[in-house]
Amino acid sequence: MRIGCIALLLTVACAPLTPRQEAQRVAIDKALVGKKVYAQCALYRGWFWDDPTRDLLAPHPVLHRIWLLDRRGKNVPTRLRLKRVQPGSIWFIERISHPLGLERASRPLLSPRHLSWIHLRKGSSQAIVPIPERLDTESAVLNWFTQLFAEVPPNILDITPPAHRRAMKQGRLVAGMSSAEVQTALCQPDQIWRDQTVTPAVEKWIYLNQTGDHLVAVFLDGKATGQTVRMTPEDYEALPRRTQQKTEGAANPPAP
Repeated sequence: MRIGCIALLLTVACAPLTPRQEAQRVAIDKALVGKKVYAQCALYRGWFWDDPTRDLLAPHPVLHRIWLLDRRGKNVPTRLRLKRVQPGSIWFIERISHPLGLERASRPLLSPRHLSWIHLRKGSSQAIVPIPERLDTESAVLNWFTQLFAEVPPNILDITPPAHRRAMKQGRLVAGMSSAEVQTALCQPDQIWRDQTVTPAVEKWIYLNQTGDHLVAVFLDGKATGQTVRMTPEDYEALPRRTQQKTEGAANPPAP
């Protein structure tokens, strides 16, 4: 009875998603399945809702994205796991599942059932990386994924100072980090805002939050200040758009 009640209350995302075309699914599977890959940045981990055997992996704080909505339009959050995935860690791509037929029907009710999933394994650990629905071409999916996992380890770990290397593996910043080091620590930002009319030049890497304040990494003259700051949705909307750059594969800005 409890399961039946939950089934009546919950739905996935905001609307049904048209499955990817077969040719695109086959091409993505052929390009990725069976590969040994290395994490390129300190990925966030969360509980995969009601499937305790797997982790949710994402390049952004898992609580900052709306993965599921109930029928009242309320977010169904996951739970954060404190330990991040370290850049350079080795994973194997077991398979890619798409929201079709029995596959979709067999997925946990509390999960982003409408998305294609990349299934990864590291030893006995299993994880899923959902493919964002905005990535509507094979090349967009592969470009996005190689920012997270690639067939070679991130070489920045071998050429950076020890203090920076430790921080990158823990997913945090220290003062003086380069942009490559920040990307390894925090993954690629959703948007980059620059103001070169001031001295020193200011650059802000914006990590969007669909549920609250956004996170921002600040650079002065190309070097990180070592801290992330919060930006309210109102301050984000007030940024001059001519100096703002949306990165490839970035999330859509949250609705105001």
